[in-house]
Amino acid sequence: MKLLLLSLLAFTTFATLSQTMMHSFTNASASKSNQIQLLHDPDNALVFVQQNESDLTIVRYDSDLLPLTEFKLMSSMPKNHEPILSSIFNGTLYLLTSNTAKNKITAIHIDLEKQNEQLRLDLPKLKSEEVLQTYFYQGHSYLLTMSTVNQEFILRKIDTMGEIDTEILNVDYYKFRAKGRKDERLKYLFRYKGIPTIEPNIIKLNDDFPYTLLQTASKSKTYQFENEVLITLDQDISKTTVLRFDLATMTLTIDEIEKPKFSRGASGDSNSRLYNGALYQLVVDSNEMILEVTELSTKQNIFTYRVTDKEPLSITNTPIILEGAAYTNTRVLEKTSKFLRKVSKSDPALTVSQPTKGNYQVTIGASTQMIAGMSDFGGGLQLSHFNPIPSNLLTENQGRATYIKSIFDSDFNHVAGAVHPELLDKIDVYKKNKDIKEGAQETITAYQGGFIYVVFNKGAFEFIRFE
Repeated sequence: MKLLLLSLLAFTTFATLSQTMMHSFTNASASKSNQIQLLHDPDNALVFVQQNESDLTIVRYDSDLLPLTEFKLMSSMPKNHEPILSSIFNGTLYLLTSNTAKNKITAIHIDLEKQNEQLRLDLPKLKSEEVLQTYFYQGHSYLLTMSTVNQEFILRKIDTMGEIDTEILNVDYYKFRAKGRKDERLKYLFRYKGIPTIEPNIIKLNDDFPYTLLQTASKSKTYQFENEVLITLDQDISKTTVLRFDLATMTLTIDEIEKPKFSRGASGDSNSRLYNGALYQLVVDSNEMILEVTELSTKQNIFTYRVTDKEPLSITNTPIILEGAAYTNTRVLEKTSKFLRKVSKSDPALTVSQPTKGNYQVTIGASTQMIAGMSDFGGGLQLSHFNPIPSNLLTENQGRATYIKSIFDSDFNHVAGAVHPELLDKIDVYKKNKDIKEGAQETITAYQGGFIYVVFNKGAFEFIRFE
């Protein structure tokens, strides 16, 4: 297969959305079945990886998206495998792939300079375990699983030579709680409808990407900060449980952040989002809503907002919006009582972003549909040199969302004014203006203070930078 590389400098602006067409290339074998990823290493070189049925095509670019190297490896992807981890470190592409049907996970290391495969290792088949997530740190791939029999997490480290170090972390001392269940077994916190899987069960988030409510409605989330991995659990209505894994020492500690209670003393359905070192907790029922922000390291309260169904929403910068599902157009709700009723009947969720410096933009509400599977999340939200945004997060999930958007300054004072368009809004405008078909291959990475978005459109991959 031959790649025709076409340098392209076309600057286009849609309304207030800053974007730049940086580059495009034509790939004759591209199809919807192929997997694509855009990664970058600590030297800011970009690496575009395309998985075909029988080979991997890898193109390495400099910071201006000028091609440096291009090569193809035949039979580099095991048959019927999907990537669950991809990362670059010291000129090596590290992959973990999985085949759910055969309960098989394979580690692959590819030298980008020598353009060859350095390691291929089939991990021992998992017995009575389910994969929670994958991580990468300092040249080591990590696989986190849980036992479906015992109260144990299993953390495996695969080093550059293919050696596997396994640590069993027993948590029998801690009482986990899952809503609607009397027992406290780990598997009820993560397993989707009780179906075992070797694909990641927990959504992985970071601060770079403005997720949607449909993507953050999960009550189990994970974050990585260098060697520290955090998993937040919101199944317990009284507290957010924080699991802290240290990848360097292969150890685990457990912390708790109490959830606020309603003025009448009761607890409600809840969820949380960790952002910029602070834990945002949302507690809601049909009578009252609480948004509380707590500094995670000190457990000091930063901000609390309470509203009842009889009061106006004083922190909102938008109307109450209802969209999705049977509604072809956005609907607006007028009363707080309707907002709380809709949210309390759905899955509460919130997102946080900083589309402008100094201010936080918070989306508060709920969705009616949880994400059905995590298999495409690919170990994505990790370090700055890894692709921080899983490709399927770009795809619109089917469901209904009810929400408001609020703007706060750095001291959490409410800021009046219009909300700012976020990354997904910009991408949506671009796709509509370009008439890009639904289901087109796409991926994205955070890069040098912005984002580079890749989409397959009319026979070519387009690279677009969004500020």
